[in-house]
Amino acid sequence: QGGSVLGVGCSDPYSSSLNGSQSRLGPRSEVNATTGVFTYPYQLQWQRTGNQIFKRLQVKREDINPAQNAGALYFVEGHYITQDDHAAGNALNNASYRRVTVSNNATFSVSNASGSTTQRTKPAIWAWKDHGLGLNQSDPAVEIKTVDVPGDGRFFVGSKVTDLGNGMWRYEYAVFNLTSHRSGAGVEIPAAAGVNVTNIGFRDVDYHSGEPYDNTDWTMTRAGGTVAWDSPQTYAQNVNTNALRWSTMYNFRFDADVPPVSGQGTLRLFRPGTPDTVSFSIPVPSTPSCPSDWDQSGGVDGDDITAFFGDWQAGTADIDGSGGTDGDDIGAFFVFWQAGC
Repeated sequence: QGGSVLGVGCSDPYSSSLNGSQSRLGPRSEVNATTGVFTYPYQLQWQRTGNQIFKRLQVKREDINPAQNAGALYFVEGHYITQDDHAAGNALNNASYRRVTVSNNATFSVSNASGSTTQRTKPAIWAWKDHGLGLNQSDPAVEIKTVDVPGDGRFFVGSKVTDLGNGMWRYEYAVFNLTSHRSGAGVEIPAAAGVNVTNIGFRDVDYHSGEPYDNTDWTMTRAGGTVAWDSPQTYAQNVNTNALRWSTMYNFRFDADVPPVSGQGTLRLFRPGTPDTVSFSIPVPSTPSCPSDWDQSGGVDGDDITAFFGDWQAGTADIDGSGGTDGDDIGAFFVFWQAGC
């Protein structure tokens, strides 16, 4: 087809010396991943200089330290954005992932091991399922759902619930923005009052090399029968606040004292438009059938009071779902207890 056209069935590999050339690298903030439109001021990009990792992929050393991440597997993702492909309606299959290995001196190498070939048209969130129990060992407990925003782009939502024993379960979620220009501003998971939620966590990325975005973490709230994470500011307050932008994944997690059931999570969108939110089906904490059966013995008695106050003193008895343990939880517990539930 000639040097400027890629023919059917052909591939066009690039070396790190070409794709990692700093004079050719520009910020993602200039790209609208929904339409494929971007401004590309070549001369401005060439003039931007910095150290060896400036404008290149950056990973925290503790995340690739074998001593801190025993048995970890690592994957990289490539994603093409081009206006004509988006206009033709083909923009949702342009991300692919591949396994890499990491040596002790933080050198990354593309893996050629069995099962490590490039997984074309699959973003790297799928590696959680495809290799979740080890290399080439799929994890059936991981669910990956597609979430499309009308008139905008696509998200993927991954989830896994792990039975920790002793009446506790760990809920883990990953939300990946493939092509949504509107971006994500908040995630909400239902967790009824009476569900004891602990260890709420969040993980995002650090923007760098001149990107205008703020790196303040999202806020975490346990209230109103939900667990929620929100961008530190709204679009109206700060267009460059920390939002979940295209080709980026954030992680959300907590522990709860009830097993999972199928439920509906909510993703709030950042840039103005309709709708304001989209929902997705995921495993969520079930509603306790008897919140005051605190020791889960199958009945309500004085032992539940003892068990409750033990957890209350430890700060883990948030029965009213306020996000903290205080005197209101005592009142809520006894309302349930006196009712025999």
